[in-house]
Amino acid sequence: MKYALLVYGARETLDGERRAVHDPAAYLALDTGTARLLAHYRLRAPERTTTIRVSGSNPTRSTGPAAEQHETLCALFLIESEQEEPVLEIAGQLPAVRNGAIVEVWPLIETAGSHEHRPQTRGPHAA
Repeated sequence: MKYALLVYGARETLDGERRAVHDPAAYLALDTGTARLLAHYRLRAPERTTTIRVSGSNPTRSTGPAAEQHETLCALFLIESEQEEPVLEIAGQLPAVRNGAIVEVWPLIETAGSHEHRPQTRGPHAA
């Protein structure tokens, strides 16, 4: 099963002097047991986010996240594990969490064939 770990924190707490919480080596050094880290992404500042909603029949865009919160979404991890407990242990060991961030652990539902429906890219010599 795959899990998404969503890390939330007050940017002023996690930025600046606490750059160590963003060090990829710190995440890779965690004892993951049977769980496997598939991906880790840091998110840019909320001001760089665009939210799209449909108003009537027209999509509208606004700058910023959909919901205003004191803590903002800062990072995303994708982890694969047969058991949930190792994933929960990883979540509790994250350097950002140890420095005041909050992590949500979301079990994911993988849709059938989701990896087979990616748009094909065309190379420079494709017809």
